[in-house]
Amino acid sequence: MNHASEVEEQALRGHLKLSKIARREMFDREAARGNDNTLWKTMESVISQFGARYAQPTQFSIGYYEVHLHDLWYMFIASSQHIDDDHAGQDRLIRDSAGRHGRIWTDLPFLIEDVHDAWKKAVKEAPTCQQCARQCRNLTSAVARLVSVGVCVAGLGQCGLEH
Repeated sequence: MNHASEVEEQALRGHLKLSKIARREMFDREAARGNDNTLWKTMESVISQFGARYAQPTQFSIGYYEVHLHDLWYMFIASSQHIDDDHAGQDRLIRDSAGRHGRIWTDLPFLIEDVHDAWKKAVKEAPTCQQCARQCRNLTSAVARLVSVGVCVAGLGQCGLEH
């Protein structure tokens, strides 16, 4: 492995560590605020920054972008699990699925896999925990909203069939 590759690998490992800390210390804590959580604002900012960075030539590796995408979906999932299924906050989370000109995002890398993993975990834990059952219901609502606006219909539509 050459020096540049080693540096890149080290930077990616550091970025992954930072991601774990952010999830535990920031995203989970904010999501736990329930209907009042503001992760949707953080998601808006991440989407904007992600688009700007990806469009420009940069020193960032594809691994850097993958970490950010997984963090974005983590925020979506954590937030949706804590916002009541009938609360307008659920709609705010979906709003960023449509572009500024009404185009729907349909190819969202890693979203399906991350939602499936969260779904399986929620379904597994729901029978033993009232809070888990509520989070499962809330996640189901968010997934249904995504599908209703045409986001990853085939992949996300499978979630409810896989338990």
